[in-house]
Amino acid sequence: KLSNLVDNLPGALFRVKLDEKWSAVYHSQGFYRHFVDPSSSANGWDELGEYNWILQVEKADRKRVRQVVETAVAAGSTYEVEYSITTVNGDKRWVWERGNPVTSLSGEIEIEGIMIDATDKRRAEEALIKSQRGEAIGQMTGGVAHDFNNLLAIILGNLELIRDDISDAELRKMLDASISA
Repeated sequence: KLSNLVDNLPGALFRVKLDEKWSAVYHSQGFYRHFVDPSSSANGWDELGEYNWILQVEKADRKRVRQVVETAVAAGSTYEVEYSITTVNGDKRWVWERGNPVTSLSGEIEIEGIMIDATDKRRAEEALIKSQRGEAIGQMTGGVAHDFNNLLAIILGNLELIRDDISDAELRKMLDASISA
């Protein structure tokens, strides 16, 4: 029952060694279902056919993820980190991970935790930010247009006052053109 429950999580449970490859001690089935294709030779599988999770993590996030984990290990505390990966078919996915250091039976420090596919959450956040940016630009341009309209009203009013005081037909024609513009 526990195995069935773990395998049906919307993510994965894991336990890894703190070696260079973050070698798997345990990965639930959700790990392969959500993040990895174990039959593939790309994105995480090295030239020796051994899986290396850090190769699947986007290069821009690797150093940060390692630092977060190393800091947690040094402090003996839980960590949380969100990062992007590239799946076997080239899709970019977001992973939210929470883990903590544990001591194995052999006395080695390992990491165990949970990973959740956070792609939908991240996309919703990005869509909200984009929408808010568009709304802010709309408000700003509306404000600029309103201020510009106020300036034009003053100019137009002054041109009309000047036109009423001028009898020269040529100057009135130029002022009428300015007012029309």
